[in-house]
Amino acid sequence: MDYCQFLETLLGEGRASVPALGPIPVRQKAAAVETLARYERLWRRECPSPIPDYHPDAANWAAEQFCLACQFAIFRDVDEQTMRAALTTSLESDDGPDVHYSVDLVFRFLPDLVKFVHAASSDDPLESILRGWALRWPLSSVGLPGIEVAEIDHGVFYQSSGLMSLYVDRIVTCADRSRLIDDVVREHVLAAVGMYPDLAPHLALNEYLTENGEMA
Repeated sequence: MDYCQFLETLLGEGRASVPALGPIPVRQKAAAVETLARYERLWRRECPSPIPDYHPDAANWAAEQFCLACQFAIFRDVDEQTMRAALTTSLESDDGPDVHYSVDLVFRFLPDLVKFVHAASSDDPLESILRGWALRWPLSSVGLPGIEVAEIDHGVFYQSSGLMSLYVDRIVTCADRSRLIDDVVREHVLAAVGMYPDLAPHLALNEYLTENGEMA
């Protein structure tokens, strides 16, 4: 199992087969660029239009970070200082819709990784790091419980109707009522559900509607 095989399994099957802990060879990094681009083209077909442009550097950064986090989740002899040094590297890019969309290509599996880490230990420093990612990349953390949603900056979703639609779809699918704290996001969720809030019963949207079925 190597890095490219890790991505193929993750993006193709939704599961992680983790390579041995160690630096990713340059040749594998180069091959991963095309692997990510290929799966992005497939993923884009499933997304609402107009979806933001693909940002390869952001996707590659997210893929390498996620792979490393999976390795730390499996190989437990790494100390907290080493993990934090490796997993808190910043992405040198503007914080626009294209970046959030591209990071999400891999980070959409973040809730599953957090749950896996939490199941192993309820007081794991790796989980703390991953939850920091969850706040930083809100599109990718929908459905993850225990998130301080009030700390999330939803401004990036205001900039792209496609990204907002993707976010709303995920909120409705995951019944993540916590994300309704943002007024603009809540209005888009209500508009998506329309006159039939019972289609999303776990979101309890009726409290936001008037007797005429309009948004309160």
